[in-house]
Amino acid sequence: KLNCSMSVDLYQLKKRSSAIRRDYQLNIFDADIQITRNWKVKLVVKTFPYLYNKSWGKKLLSRWKVFKNEYSYDKRFESLTDNTILFGYFQNEEYFRKYKSQIRKDFTFKNELNGKNKDIAKKMSETESVSMHIRRTDYMSPSSTLAVLDMAYYQQAINLMREKVNNPFFFIFSDDIEWVRDNLDVGSIPHVFIDWNTGKESYIDMQLMSLCKHNITANSSFSWWGAWLNNNENKIVIAPSLWYKGQVGVKDAEEFLADGWTMI
Repeated sequence: KLNCSMSVDLYQLKKRSSAIRRDYQLNIFDADIQITRNWKVKLVVKTFPYLYNKSWGKKLLSRWKVFKNEYSYDKRFESLTDNTILFGYFQNEEYFRKYKSQIRKDFTFKNELNGKNKDIAKKMSETESVSMHIRRTDYMSPSSTLAVLDMAYYQQAINLMREKVNNPFFFIFSDDIEWVRDNLDVGSIPHVFIDWNTGKESYIDMQLMSLCKHNITANSSFSWWGAWLNNNENKIVIAPSLWYKGQVGVKDAEEFLADGWTMI
């Protein structure tokens, strides 16, 4: 789009004080993603929060264009040039709506499913499959800015999906699956808890979500991308209106909605 080369810096993943420990796993996709080797970029990324709050630091940063964004669309993105450092999620379809086909091609999972996952994928193709994602563990931390969704959201989403889909079959994903078993009531609806993809294979949950015909997401980029990568042209996606602790109104949440999604 901008005719600029791009590379990824891994400092945040390697930062030992990070609240959420993650391994680099973009290599699960069939995309040519470059890792930055530029020590100047690494230095700016590492010291950005400190430099940004100092007048002399801003002068130093002026050699670079630092573009920081979380979720809302910023039109300045359309005129970025080389020597730009991007911070943030950019989890807003407006940034890449014109390039959906290319993004989906780049974000194709490389590894074929096997064992239980292959069997589950077959079941998903044979039924009116609905993925449901419940995110809890790191959101339970007092330092987390993201809200833990209550069961009322999921019950409402289940009821809405039952109205829109004939004979739904729910595939339930969570980072706290035992808690979900004890607290989620899906009634007599056929369902299965996906509880075996852990550690470095956790990404397979996203891959399976993308294979479901419909999706119920959490306030999480993990299930957001699982739903977005779902290629079913007639998919129904339900997303939450609550994302942040202390959130007032739904304006922020609306930034996350992709075309055709329903927010409750």
